[in-house]
Amino acid sequence: MVKIMNFSDYIIDESDYEFFVSLPQDEKLLFLYDLICEDVYGSGSVEPVMEVDNLESILQEFEDKLYKIVAGSISNSAKANILFINNRIILNSESLDELELAIQDLFLDGYILSEHQLNTRSLTVFHQQRYCKAYNIIGVESKISLN
Repeated sequence: MVKIMNFSDYIIDESDYEFFVSLPQDEKLLFLYDLICEDVYGSGSVEPVMEVDNLESILQEFEDKLYKIVAGSISNSAKANILFINNRIILNSESLDELELAIQDLFLDGYILSEHQLNTRSLTVFHQQRYCKAYNIIGVESKISLN
């Protein structure tokens, strides 16, 4: 009797995949064998994400908390407000000129940026003042002098 295995039932994470790719050809088969031995991994190296009945309400609650955190970080007396989140920068200002000056200052401080379009849901959280722009931080280099 031949047993057909459904490999879509097995879940591995990114680090396991990178490890698998780095293996010599003859060891990849051993890795797969270990992966499907249920005594070792069950159905993979990562537990599957459980279905959540009230996922939308959980997301809304998180969004509301995040909105309050972002709103609390905004100073209306500041010329521009800059929020760093991982590899992104979100700028808010009541003046487009001041917002663009803040972007120029970041550039002169060595930030290499590319514009990031916020989706509608993200805009409701991060757009706190009249003008709002978001950028991906591609890198940070030495400061630039205008001299």
